[in-house]
Amino acid sequence: TIKSKLFSSGEFKKCDILTIKNRGFSKKAMFGEKELEVDVILNLTHGGDGEDGVLSSLFEFYDLPYIGPRREACAVSCNKFLTKGYASSVDVQTIDYNYYTQNDKVEINDFPVIIKPVRLGSSIGVSIVKSQEELEYALDVAFEFDDAVIIEPFIAGIKEYNLAGTKIN
Repeated sequence: TIKSKLFSSGEFKKCDILTIKNRGFSKKAMFGEKELEVDVILNLTHGGDGEDGVLSSLFEFYDLPYIGPRREACAVSCNKFLTKGYASSVDVQTIDYNYYTQNDKVEINDFPVIIKPVRLGSSIGVSIVKSQEELEYALDVAFEFDDAVIIEPFIAGIKEYNLAGTKIN
């Protein structure tokens, strides 16, 4: 029943609020709560709580069957710093980077660079910085979304590919 304007129109506010508990989900009913029967949960969420492992952790805590990445995979893949470390450990080449927290002094000598919040997906909070004058603003933007950033050299004209996969033993 989800339509494209469900959220922008505010119609989502009329939807039932679900509560997660042992054995599944429930919603308010006229006389208490009504349990919803679910065979398996398909985790198709995007963004925080879905991609970072929070929902996977809840499903596992409540022993609910689900399809989607497990909490460990989510935690690593939603953190650019951990992802680069993991990739390097299995001989996948990554672009050189520097890691900074909000309290660190950031010094850039060669521009352009790309600044990314460490724990955020898509391109939210990401800036391409071409000069020293743009640096402070770009850092402010990135630190609005996270307390850590990675800074990489910006390489024009490359294609970035995303690939999901698994290794079956």
